[in-house]
Amino acid sequence: MHVFRSVNCSSRCGKHAWRVRVVLTVGTLLALMIPAAAFAEGESATVMTVAPIALMQTPLPLAAAFPTQPAPVLQATGTNAAEGIVPTATPPPTATTAPTATTTPVPTATRTPAPTATATATPAPPTATPNPTAGLRQIGYGPAAFYDPNYDGGGWDAIIRAQTRYGHVNKDTFVYSPQGYYCVHPDYHLGAIFVLQNPRTGVTIRCTVADAVDRRDESLWRSRWHVEMSYAAFTALGLREGQNLVAVYVS
Repeated sequence: MHVFRSVNCSSRCGKHAWRVRVVLTVGTLLALMIPAAAFAEGESATVMTVAPIALMQTPLPLAAAFPTQPAPVLQATGTNAAEGIVPTATPPPTATTAPTATTTPVPTATRTPAPTATATATPAPPTATPNPTAGLRQIGYGPAAFYDPNYDGGGWDAIIRAQTRYGHVNKDTFVYSPQGYYCVHPDYHLGAIFVLQNPRTGVTIRCTVADAVDRRDESLWRSRWHVEMSYAAFTALGLREGQNLVAVYVS
């Protein structure tokens, strides 16, 4: 049982001249906080009697006697530590993200398609050039003679007109040569058609028999020539002196 005793001071004791003897517990201390403040302000105080039984029956826990107050937030108002500046904590360094490993793509094997066999048609052999002497009869093969080139300037036309007057040329069936390809042979009458070919080159032309060999010169002619022709026909065959072989064909 705790006893609280208070001695009331008179005016002669002076301000705050009082003594308090206190035998307290933690619970009674809180009960005295308000009266003590009143004593500090006045010259006298009223004696307060606290029921000790009630105080003992409901003791305050220590945490209630000294309530926990939140920590004051300090605000920096100066420029140094004496003025209450709270240093700012340096944030921890941010972890550097490891570089992402780049995966090199594996090259894909490209499959080359097998070449497709293309059926290539075998070209047809070139068409053979028709033989201009096919079906003809060869009547001579050997050297050829030519008339003087001056006959090509109208001389052959004069011969044909003269032979026509003599009745040796049938003007209705006679084949004139626009190129002036005319020839002579003692065995064929005027107006016959010969096919002459250069055996060395294969050049072939057609010519019309337009003159006759004099009977007095016939044996000499046969001994030397196989055909006689105009100079235009001679050069058309590609012949010249020393290379004047010719093949003579007739239908």
